[in-house]
Amino acid sequence: MKKIPIRISAFFMLALLAVGVSPTALTLASAESAYTSVMQDLEKGGVSEAEYPVNNKDYSLKLIQIAEGVNGELFAYVYRPCIERNDIIATTIRISTNVEKPSYKDYALTRLSKQTVFDKYKVEGVTVSDAAERYYDIPTFHRKFMAEIDPPTTSATVNGQIVNEVAFTVGNLYIARTDEGGSVTYECKTTETILVTDKYCGYIRYTNGFSLLNSSCDAWYVAFSTDRKMEYLLEADVQYIRQDFWGDWEWRGGALWGSEDATNDATTGYSYIKCTDKAGNSPTWLLGNKYTWNRIETAAKFCENESENLSESVKTEIKKKEWVLRFKETDYKKVNIDLFGNHYQEWRTKVSEVTILRLKFETDGKVYNLGVVDNKQSKPPYSPPDNENTGFDFFAWLENVTGVSRGWWIAIAVIIVLAILMPILAAIFPVVGVVLKWLVKGIGYLFYYLFKDLWWLISAPFRLIAYIVKKRKGKKESGE
Repeated sequence: MKKIPIRISAFFMLALLAVGVSPTALTLASAESAYTSVMQDLEKGGVSEAEYPVNNKDYSLKLIQIAEGVNGELFAYVYRPCIERNDIIATTIRISTNVEKPSYKDYALTRLSKQTVFDKYKVEGVTVSDAAERYYDIPTFHRKFMAEIDPPTTSATVNGQIVNEVAFTVGNLYIARTDEGGSVTYECKTTETILVTDKYCGYIRYTNGFSLLNSSCDAWYVAFSTDRKMEYLLEADVQYIRQDFWGDWEWRGGALWGSEDATNDATTGYSYIKCTDKAGNSPTWLLGNKYTWNRIETAAKFCENESENLSESVKTEIKKKEWVLRFKETDYKKVNIDLFGNHYQEWRTKVSEVTILRLKFETDGKVYNLGVVDNKQSKPPYSPPDNENTGFDFFAWLENVTGVSRGWWIAIAVIIVLAILMPILAAIFPVVGVVLKWLVKGIGYLFYYLFKDLWWLISAPFRLIAYIVKKRKGKKESGE
């Protein structure tokens, strides 16, 4: 199908919505491409600046309209009341192009043009479909958090959290239709949304046990409340950013020194979870414990299940929320470089900018499946896990009881395991016995010559002294 020009008429849309009528079958004025200015597009649609006053104390953003372009682009038009600050810019917009089975994603916005209170953005990553009828369900869009202008309720350090982006409610479904003659009409319908009013992002670390590395599972979750009653939470979609890191750390003078580097690029992740889903860690063969949990549970149930692990401060925070989504598990590995554990390396994954995209729930016998208005929020990057105990660590217990470094205890454990396994394997597989015999013999020779050479080195000064004394005594007896 031939690509069609942008069609936009925000003025008529807003006028009809103001009286509670959804516009239908409107043939709209057009602009040519991404190169036209925001005012060129809006004026063709009959929009007047007088309808959108300047207010330099209003730092919000409002989506006026979207429009399709001649080359398959999608554009968004935004009202920005404050014109004193040029840095108030929309960053992402949440869209689902499927109405029957909503699947929301956040798409980046690039500002192409600005004039007074109006901005024109290109929606990156969206290509207009060739279908005769196209849907754009938009519950929300975002801008970067700005500490100096955002109110305390969206503080960058709410509950020890970092707010990355602030959400603004849209709640519109735009329907674009192309007739046989190639003309496009738009329809805009108001839709229901659900707003996240309180939120906490964190993770719990479960020890998998000891193999070659000290391995653990970091189980990430988000606890939250909303502006709607949810008797049963059935499904949820969560979006986040993930990136893997390697760190090298050392304790010096009572302080931790070192750094960490990313081992790959940050990527966007999605988790689609149901109330029937369960998850768990992957324990290793030595001293590993199996843990399981529900993907979706109430905040009260979450605190009950993790009562022995969660710190009191975190538990108090989560009890203020209604629901918990346990949406992602990542690996954590640690290895001591020295036997005393003062120098170690670790491999971990950081999960950040967590936002809930969709919630399907039941209330009073009715099922809702709604797009979510939610900020993007993170646990501070160097924060420890939310559980005070990360599982029973046998070697750490031995270290505390005996005062001997865990490195020595691990070495002893490996020797004991080998001493037990090797004779058993030798009895089952004769070839293992032969190899074991030569291995033991080789090790015996190694230690024999090692101790022989070591004894020679230790006794060398004493032999030298004895030789000198004997030499001098021989000279005296000979009268020299």
